[in-house]
Amino acid sequence: MTDESTELVPVREGGKLVKVSQHEAIRKAELYVTKNLPRYLKKLEELARGVTIMKPSKRGEPTVYTTPPDRQALEYLIDRGMGKPPQRFEFTGEGGGPVGITPWATIPKDDSDIIDVKAKVIEEDADEATTS
Repeated sequence: MTDESTELVPVREGGKLVKVSQHEAIRKAELYVTKNLPRYLKKLEELARGVTIMKPSKRGEPTVYTTPPDRQALEYLIDRGMGKPPQRFEFTGEGGGPVGITPWATIPKDDSDIIDVKAKVIEEDADEATTS
C-alpha cells in the first residue's frame, strides 16, 4: 500500500512534464486557480449575463449570435454571494415506510446504578400494591 502523499503524479511545469508528489500537485493546482480566479469570475459573470458572439461562417461572412443567460452560472454566483440555501433530505424505511428508531442508553460503569433503579422500581410497585 502506497501513501498518497508520496505517490508521484505528472504535472506540467514550463512546458515540461515532471513528476511530483500528489500533495505538491494539489498545492500547485490551488496556486494556479487562485492566481487566475479574477479571470474565472469575470468569465462566469459573462455566462450569467449571456454573451454575444461573432464568428466567421464557412464563406467568411461574420455570424453574430447571443447566448441566453446561463441559469447554472447565475445560481452559482447567487449561492456564493448569499449563501447556499439549506438542502432537504428525507429518509424512508423499508418499502417507503417510516424509519425504525432504536433507543439506546450508555452502559453504566458499574452495576450499582442498575441495582438501585431496579430496587426503587420494586419498592414503588410494592407500595402501589399495598395502597390499592
